[in-house]
Amino acid sequence: MDLFSESHTSCEADIYQPLLAFIRDKKLGCNSPPYIPKWELMPVHKLCKLALLWQEAGFEKEAGRLAHWLSKLRPFPLLWCQESEYDDEETQKLFSHLSKIPPIFSGEEPDFNVKIIETPQISAALTLDGNSTSLGMIRAGDVQIRAFGPQNSTLMFGIQGKGQDGWTRTAAFPEVWLEMKAATNEGALKLDFRFIGINPETPLSLAFYVKAQSCQISQDVLRPKSLRRFHGEVQSITFENKLKIEAGQPHKVQVIPLAGEGCYWDSEFLLSFELYPCVTQASFNITQIF
Repeated sequence: MDLFSESHTSCEADIYQPLLAFIRDKKLGCNSPPYIPKWELMPVHKLCKLALLWQEAGFEKEAGRLAHWLSKLRPFPLLWCQESEYDDEETQKLFSHLSKIPPIFSGEEPDFNVKIIETPQISAALTLDGNSTSLGMIRAGDVQIRAFGPQNSTLMFGIQGKGQDGWTRTAAFPEVWLEMKAATNEGALKLDFRFIGINPETPLSLAFYVKAQSCQISQDVLRPKSLRRFHGEVQSITFENKLKIEAGQPHKVQVIPLAGEGCYWDSEFLLSFELYPCVTQASFNITQIF
């Protein structure tokens, strides 16, 4: 497997390039500057690649610790991944290779703002750290919220930077901050949001990219890859009669069917709740339907 062909951001290059030089010099028997393994925020599949490179470089303890931590995130492969970076086949391949690294539990984990929630009905990985990336990923059986977060009218999506005291910046508008709190109640996941800085000149919505075979709004049923859209004011939306997203109050909502592969994290629907400048809070209950 080729671990070196993928392009990287400047931050990632600062990690990979010295490591690749260290591996090359080691294979050639040359002296090289010391390399110190370190965690950095990057997409989960690139963290898998980093663990594999650490193992190849001889840093077996560090690779084992990272592999152990990444095993918890295997159900959430889109975490910290921009839409343009996601490749399902490559990600699954990297995770299969990662299973060959003996995991080591040390209690040491990356200093990332991530919270994993597991209930019998719903599992989620939520984060306040990002690089124009999602607030997390949510799974309820076959239905997945593959990415969700703030989005402007030009589809600039996600959060930016390290979370601070429960708050994070939006990628579209650095002056707009959001707070996210998560809780579970009888198997349902409740997400509460608070916003600072939204105004009429910076309209914003909360977007959910969903993988499901159907979407129901009242009596309307939408299918992937169709031209039918929905635009109106509603409070709850159901996917495949398995997952319901219910807002605390009615919102202006758009539902756009997507292709389901090759873009938008391979999602089938874009669900967008408009946020109002005069209302600084929003809440959503995400429930699996039986």
